[in-house]
Amino acid sequence: MRKLLTQVTSDCKILILDNCSDIPVLDSISDLIEEFSDVDIKVIRNTYNIGLTANILRCFEMCVDPWLWILGDDDEVKDEAINQITSDILKYNDNHFISYAWDKPSFERRNDIINRGVDELIDSFESLGVILFISTGIYNVEKVIDKISYANFFQSTYAPHLVILFMSLGDTGKSVLSSNQIVINKSSETPVHLRWDQLFIYQLILLLRLPLNPTTLLKLRKRLVELTKLWTIGHLIYTLVFTNYKDNKRPLVLYNDIARSFFYLDKSVSSSINHLKKKISYKIETSLSKKFKIFEQNNSGWEGKKMKISKNFSPNNKWVTNKLVLGKSLNFNNQNDFLIIPEIWAHFADDLNLKKKKINYAIFVQGFFHMESTNDFYKLKRSYEGAKLILSDSKYTIKCLKEMFPEFKNKILRMHFSINSKKFKITRKSNLITYMPRKLSNHSSLLLFYLKNLLPKNWRILALNNLSEKKLVHLLGKSKIFLSFSNLEGIGIPPIEAALSGNKVIGYTGAGGMEYWKGQIFKKVENGEIADFGQKILKEVNNYKNSWIKKNYSERNKLAKQYSVELEKKSLNILIKKVKSILS
Repeated sequence: MRKLLTQVTSDCKILILDNCSDIPVLDSISDLIEEFSDVDIKVIRNTYNIGLTANILRCFEMCVDPWLWILGDDDEVKDEAINQITSDILKYNDNHFISYAWDKPSFERRNDIINRGVDELIDSFESLGVILFISTGIYNVEKVIDKISYANFFQSTYAPHLVILFMSLGDTGKSVLSSNQIVINKSSETPVHLRWDQLFIYQLILLLRLPLNPTTLLKLRKRLVELTKLWTIGHLIYTLVFTNYKDNKRPLVLYNDIARSFFYLDKSVSSSINHLKKKISYKIETSLSKKFKIFEQNNSGWEGKKMKISKNFSPNNKWVTNKLVLGKSLNFNNQNDFLIIPEIWAHFADDLNLKKKKINYAIFVQGFFHMESTNDFYKLKRSYEGAKLILSDSKYTIKCLKEMFPEFKNKILRMHFSINSKKFKITRKSNLITYMPRKLSNHSSLLLFYLKNLLPKNWRILALNNLSEKKLVHLLGKSKIFLSFSNLEGIGIPPIEAALSGNKVIGYTGAGGMEYWKGQIFKKVENGEIADFGQKILKEVNNYKNSWIKKNYSERNKLAKQYSVELEKKSLNILIKKVKSILS
């Protein structure tokens, strides 16, 4: 502060915006104000801490002079900084913005760089971090202030000063990257709890929502990718989990937003799908064996060495919306590739000698009930032993895995799948009961037989079978009760979809469904208890009230959050972090 005050001329005013600091700034610098009484200093203390970005914008709002220098409180002013700024203002008076070089050697500039328009500026700066560093920028307030409304709207970017700049420059606005320096970055000397959390970097992706030209946004996206590559996902997770603020007074940035942003920015991870099919010889062997029992069969499941890549696989576009990249062979690079194998083919890891070839892989166990892919238990165990990670999206399955293979429990990683809750609408309800006959069809037939003479005539039961997604959603939205015949599943999805559609769900949990089978929405029936199943249905039918849907809004909302896209992306990003760590 003293170093700045010794440079101030009569052309300058100093405005200090105290963001409701624990110790009022005025109390801290009263001696300096008295010592430099000839300097125009004004201190304004905010009634509340309005946050970093809002306080930055107040600088623009409160500035009554043509040019503005926003100086961070942890940056050291260089000698002759104000003289340099004054000189450059005279030189570049028709510019919107002057950006000064950093004190870091990597950001030194030999000459001033003049830019016209926002595109030229984005192309010319060394890194987005250079102009993000607020203390190195000088703003022509008269030229940029009319775009402050955009900055208020995009405060969540953590860069409102860049929002103002980008929106004001347009195609013709001038800016300059100066070769001179005016501050020394002292952030490394700032106490950890007072530093900007590096998580804010990932909020910058919201700049891509600015109403700029598509070509401009493409340029900006490229520079954002460059910046975020400086911060690994490992650092992201570390910051989130281990960085604590002093006295817990400052909340961490919401992880879901950051994870979502990073998920779309990180292009260093690519993926492909290897769709397998039997070799012709294996097909013939299997067929002959079944018919004539020529080949000895030990019912050990398909053999990995007798499989090949299907190069023409084309998934049904009704269940895959994104274009898939298909793998071309079963030859993997042990430096760059990470293979994820479904549990039904887990023994392929042993068949293909992945461990011996030092190929890194994981096994994805969707359900415990699908793990028995071979009767050769020791081959299966070797496959799980060689896996770097064991993945599952089911709490029940993870419990079984830990009990079966306690020695592998540290390799197990919980994943999450998402259900688009917005897709499932509650429409005008009718006296309709729905179920899916493809699961335990003998149970559903017996149940319908049990209810034949008991169900009130104004109620009907409808099977949901071979329907389009649109028709299925429509019928779930109309029905009041959904019957679950989930059978030995990691997590049954139809009961969740039915619940989100405003149904009372009655039936089997399938074991895995116990993680969400809670509250008033779900009524459990023990597998095979057909009479109890029927009586619970009749009880709900006779006591059903339309107000039930409204009363259970909070439960449905909680269920939607339990299987949200944000949670899915969070787990995916943690997986990416672990994969990168394994491959490094």
